[in-house]
This record gives sequence, structure tokens and C-alpha cells, in this order.
Amino acid sequence: MVKRLRLLFLLLVMLLVGLSLSVNNHLLKPYRPYILSEHTLYNQPIEAIVVLGSLVEDGQPLPVVKERLDTAANLYEKGLSRRIIVSGHGGIEPTSEVQVMKNYLMEQGIPSYRIFIDHDGQSTYRSMLSLKEVFNLENVIIVSQKYHLPRAIFLGRQNGIEAYGYPAVQQKKTSAYQQVREYFARNKDYVQNILKPKQSFIQENINIEWSGDITNRP
Repeated sequence: MVKRLRLLFLLLVMLLVGLSLSVNNHLLKPYRPYILSEHTLYNQPIEAIVVLGSLVEDGQPLPVVKERLDTAANLYEKGLSRRIIVSGHGGIEPTSEVQVMKNYLMEQGIPSYRIFIDHDGQSTYRSMLSLKEVFNLENVIIVSQKYHLPRAIFLGRQNGIEAYGYPAVQQKKTSAYQQVREYFARNKDYVQNILKPKQSFIQENINIEWSGDITNRP
């Protein structure tokens, strides 16, 4: 009996590992072609450059976020789009994640009214939903580290957005921790996309033809 239970447990573990590997493969191979390079940028009609948030500290973006913001600022200066959306944890505090991100872009010379804040981007899944449900966008370019982009593109396209990705210029090689974390995040978001749990948003019906300053507060 004990041997049979052990065998069943082993088979279950093998099944779960196989499913997990299959999910990761499904999110990687089909969506990598949508990651653009310097040479393929200008063939795409882009409504907005979207910067996905991460941690900030003492009113400053940490290196991972700074890499994304610097890359987005460079794309803006090249004329890829005249709108930037920073998506992350929001709030009315001057040091909230998204406000810090907007402040940093303004320090790079980008006008405040060109930068929109998505206060509903507590996760990549919610960021992609918000782009469609709140901002009513049809096509975007997402800026993040390369290992993160296939998942973001998958979620964007699954929610009706013609999403492309552009990799942030990384100063350091992707760590093992980041790779493992992303591996499990792909599985989580794949399941979320199937189940589609009901979401509510702080903001609603934002037109990116307006001034981005209307989004400074949720």
C-alpha cells in the first residue's frame, strides 16, 4: 500500500512538472517573435510605450526599474510614441511606485502631460488588463527585461491588445533567482488567464489623447 502511494505521488509530481514545462514552452516560443529590436521598431504603429513597474526605494527607482525607464525614455526620444504609461502599485503618496517612475521620466526631460499613470498595475496580469479595460488601447510596446517580456506579451495579446516588447538594457546578467521566479510566474499567469478572476479598477475610461496629468491621482 505504501509503495503504491509513493508511486502515485511520484506520478503526480511528474505530471505537474510536465505540465509546468509545457506551460513555459507555450509562453516562450510563440511570443518571442514579438520582441522587437532596434531594426524592427519603426514598422509598428504604437499608441503608447508601457513601462512595467517594480520596486522603488527612498523615492528612487531601483536598478531593474531604472533600466526600464531609461529604455522607455530613449524610445520616446526616438519618436516611437508620444505617450508613455507607467504601470505599477499606485496611491496618492508622492513616493508611490508609479509616481516615482513618472518623476524619474520627467527628470529625463519628458513632459508630465505625456506620461500616464496606471495605478492598477499591481501585477503583470493586472497591468495588461488595465491597458484594455481602462485605457482602451489596441497596440502597445512593453518595456521590461527580456526574460519578462514573453509573459507580458502573452497576457496582452490574450486580452485583445496587439502587444510588442522591447528589452530594457540590462547592466547585469539575469540572476538565477529572477529566472526561477519568472518560471513560476508564467504558470500562475497562464492559469489566471484561463480562470479570468473578476477584477475591479481604480481608474476608468482614460483617453490617451488627454493630458497624462489627469492620472496623477487615482
